[in-house]
Amino acid sequence: MRPSFHVPEDLLLAYSAGRTDEATALVVATHLTLCPKCRADNDALDAAAGSMLATGGTEAVSDAVLESVMRKLDEPAPVEPVVEGVLPRPILRYIPEAQRKELPWHHLMPGADELRLPLARNGVPARLTRTRGGFVLPKHTHAGSEMTLVLSGGFEDRGEHYARGDLSFCDPSVTHTIHFDRGDPCIALVVNDARLVPKGPFSNFVALFVDF
Repeated sequence: MRPSFHVPEDLLLAYSAGRTDEATALVVATHLTLCPKCRADNDALDAAAGSMLATGGTEAVSDAVLESVMRKLDEPAPVEPVVEGVLPRPILRYIPEAQRKELPWHHLMPGADELRLPLARNGVPARLTRTRGGFVLPKHTHAGSEMTLVLSGGFEDRGEHYARGDLSFCDPSVTHTIHFDRGDPCIALVVNDARLVPKGPFSNFVALFVDF
């Protein structure tokens, strides 16, 4: 199954141009390993950038090059990449080899664990989360932006279902409750730049555990 929720065009442009922070770049790079469509789009952007560099950056990209890039964006996506295991290679770069067979999860709250990675966005650590099947994350909003990339399992959010490779975006305009699929745990890469803000009758309980 291929992802249904992708990297927005402006973020893919920023990533291709090297204008994203390291944590955001990790999210995009990991999505690209799982998403043939976005990987093909990124390759087309890289090709356009290469053409600009070839002219020394002093001339506009020719109409032919632009037409070629747009044609590539409309082409069918290539076959799925071969990804071994749950964690794609971009994430494994941040996990010591000795820890990869048995990840050192830290208990976050009943039903959820996390593993913080050695990089951050706006001082907030990027992290892997592991959430028990059937778990419901109570109503909450966000003090800033949040990106969640599903690596295994899945969840329902605002009437949409997110599975492996899907990328979810949230900001302070979003107040929601997340319902995780029953069965195996959901593992995700989460990068945010401000704290989660619990809402509703369980807000005080959730606040006891939330420090991200």
